Amino acid sequence: MQTDVLLADWDEAAAAALSATCGAQSSSNAYGPAAQFAVAAAPATDGLVAPLPDLGLLVAKGADAASFLHGQFTNDVEQLGVDQARWYGYCTPQGRMLGLLLGWRDTDQIVLCTSRTLSASLRKRLSMYVMRAKARIEDRSNYAVIFGLAGATVPAALAGLGLLAPAPLAVASAGELTIIGLAPAALASECPRWLLSAPAERAAEVWQALAAGLAPASSEQWRRLDILAATPRIVAATANRYLPQTLNLDLVGGVNFQKGCYPGQEIVARTHYRGTAKRRMYRGQVAGDEPAPLADIVADGAAEPVGTVIMAAPRPGGGADLLFEAQTSAVSQALESGAAPLRVGGHAIAVELLLAPDTVS
Repeated sequence: MQTDVLLADWDEAAAAALSATCGAQSSSNAYGPAAQFAVAAAPATDGLVAPLPDLGLLVAKGADAASFLHGQFTNDVEQLGVDQARWYGYCTPQGRMLGLLLGWRDTDQIVLCTSRTLSASLRKRLSMYVMRAKARIEDRSNYAVIFGLAGATVPAALAGLGLLAPAPLAVASAGELTIIGLAPAALASECPRWLLSAPAERAAEVWQALAAGLAPASSEQWRRLDILAATPRIVAATANRYLPQTLNLDLVGGVNFQKGCYPGQEIVARTHYRGTAKRRMYRGQVAGDEPAPLADIVADGAAEPVGTVIMAAPRPGGGADLLFEAQTSAVSQALESGAAPLRVGGHAIAVELLLAPDTVS
């Protein structure tokens, strides 16, 4: 039985304000608040910009902010450079992830981007453990806006805001604007991607500058690009479900096995050093509607589900792309046999291996 699951909690009006500013319709789904355009960017566009009300920001301030977070997260915070971004997992003592956060330094504070469905609850939980540390955790989700940018023409659009386009997991700033490089999405060719953070009061100005040269895209389209970049997201439905290795966080530098203790560290380290990661994340395509987070992955002949959907998004023309976790043995068997595919919602999954063969044996 699950315990300590973090529940969705966001300010609906504040989230909708970003969509309205960008001329998009506001709604919500399993991933949080959403922005949808009547006419969105074509999949093959050379440059797109998406308002992302489903992402929120936490800020850690104070002399002990870095050392405090260092003792809470799976990755090194104390050595985080001013021009770097890193992925961080926040776990229960049992090693299950309560949140997945992208962090960077901003002058005297550390900024953490995570699912908006979890930002308020993560702030509350982190604050409970501050105790005597000189640190304060704030939820800035209502006071900042986040845009996703993708495509070859993005650097030219950023230049109009005085920003350079950094490499993946590098950070550049111009005044109150911060741009973070992300892993590229696997389209017909690699599609470079970035996140842009700005104060909420500058949302209209920034949107107008970017939309002048980039096509508007929905938050749903951006979620598909995350999937095509093998970048998972933890939301309320999937909190307290997965070990970091289950989401391949250790394979993208999100777990530092040399740093000190953090909640769940013993279990995460034991899984690593004993080579016992029996579940991993994979990408796939499926016919039909997009499956919901935690939808069961089943295999012919298996008495119980062999995995769950992490996130999914519609494909242009029908069907869905998804990231899912599953028993490595079940995936290997399905790929080897060909005749007994994995399924979700009754539809066969076309599995794309994200790991080297020796990792999934």
